[in-house]
Parts: sequence; C-alpha cells; structure tokens
Amino acid sequence: MKIWLSIWIITSMLPPALRAQERLLLSDKDTIHFAIRNREGIPQLDWARPAPNENGPGLAGIQWLELDDAALVLSYQLPPLSARETGSGFYYEVAIGLIDEYGALAWKGDAVRVDRGFNHLRWAWPDALEKGLDFNRSYRLLISTELRGNLLRLELDCSQEGAFPAGSLAPNIALGGAGLGMLGAGLAYRVSADKNYEDYRQRWSGGRPPAEAEPYYEQAKKEARISSALTWAGLAVMSIDAAWYSIRMKKHRSHEQLRRKYCRVGPPAPQQESGLRQQDIRLEGLGLSLRF
Repeated sequence: MKIWLSIWIITSMLPPALRAQERLLLSDKDTIHFAIRNREGIPQLDWARPAPNENGPGLAGIQWLELDDAALVLSYQLPPLSARETGSGFYYEVAIGLIDEYGALAWKGDAVRVDRGFNHLRWAWPDALEKGLDFNRSYRLLISTELRGNLLRLELDCSQEGAFPAGSLAPNIALGGAGLGMLGAGLAYRVSADKNYEDYRQRWSGGRPPAEAEPYYEQAKKEARISSALTWAGLAVMSIDAAWYSIRMKKHRSHEQLRRKYCRVGPPAPQQESGLRQQDIRLEGLGLSLRF
C-alpha cells in the first residue's frame, strides 16, 4: 500500500508534459489492388500501386508487393522520425487489412509499432494462399498508418504562434552590441595611442627634453595595451554571440520543422482511433460503408 501511495504522489508531482498520454497526431490510408493468377500451375501476383495522393505523399511509401511461397509480403517505408521525436516516445502504428471483391473485411493483421529503422520495412501474411486468397479474384490491401506522440514533450503548442527561442533576438543583439562596443573602444584607444606616440616622436626628434617627451611615450604604451585587451575581448564576445546565435537558430529551425509537420491545419487532431480499428471505410465505386 505504501509503495502504491508513493508512486501516486510522485506521479502527481510530475509536470503535465510528462503525465500527458500520447495521442493520434497524423494518420493516412493507402490501398493496393491485386489479384492472384494461376499461370500454368504457378501462382503469380498482379498488383497496382496506389494512385497519387492529391494531398501530397502519404505516410507509408509502398515499395513492393510480392508472393514468397504461400506468404503475401509487402515492402514499405515511413518518413524518418528525428532523434528528438523518437527520444520523446513518438512512434508509427501500421495496421493492414484485406478487403475482398465484395467489400467485406476478409482478414485483419495485428497492428505493428515502428519507432526505429524506417526504410526497407516488411509486413508478411504467412500462408496467405492457403488461408485466405483465391485465384482470379480482386482484393484490396488497406494500409492504415498512424503517427502517435505527445507534442508537449517537444515543447510544441500549435495554438500559439512560433517564436524565436527565448522569445526574441534581444539577448543576441545586446551581446553583439557589447562586442562591437569593445571593438570600437579598442579602436579609439589605438588612435589615441598612435597620436601620443607621434607626439613623443616629434618631441624626441625635435630635441625636446626627455622629461617632456617621456609622458607621451608612457601614455601611448598604456593605451596600446588597453586597445589590445578591448579588441581581443570584443572579438571573443562576438564569437560567443555568433556561436550562441547559431545554436539558437538551429533549435529554432528544428522547432519550425516540427510546427510545419504537426501544425499545418491548426491544433493537433482530436484524440480518436482511425485506420482499421474504429473507422468508417468507404470503398470507392461500391457505395458501401464498413465499420470495424
């Protein structure tokens, strides 16, 4: 009892971003038409690639469909997730179902979770020729792909406008201005040092007493040291500012890429199931609506 109470207390103290559950972020469906032909006693697969999506490329990139002995094998790829996304627990869920020529769900495979290695993926239906497929019949493979995750773990809020990290460029401008100020002051001291040295040289070459010329020389050396220190300090500050700005800009670009990916049409999609589990599947040209 004490252990469960401790777990509950610790969980309740976690920030909302860590306690929130992942949700459906993106979803897509592809359809492949195929038939098994009997050619001289050898089963051969005829299939057609899905038509181009008018809204752009789908989530699952279909590469190939083939028969491997009695198994039906699909090769596909998924858009890679960034290290930031995978580190935040984002993943794809792919479910595949078989629709027969009458529009009925003939078979449904288990959903597959994918969070690593997004190319050269394979899905196989073992013994498909023996358990579900008949020769010379038209079938459809319905591939449902969902991307799930928690946007709060990415510090992404689609209801707010995107902004540069830390709110603005003011810190970089201020630091860069300080560096430029140091460089300007260093230049001013250099000009003054050169002038004092010239005064010293003129007095020395003109035969003036050393006591009159020496103060200009000492002042020129002092100002030259100050000029050198300010110049190097200004360069260091500006280098730090440039490196910091580069890091912030890289983070900003990464954040904007995520915004374009997940916030294209406003806030994230409401929490709901899609694909083959709780979705109305309408088959074109058949006028049927199936609910699984």
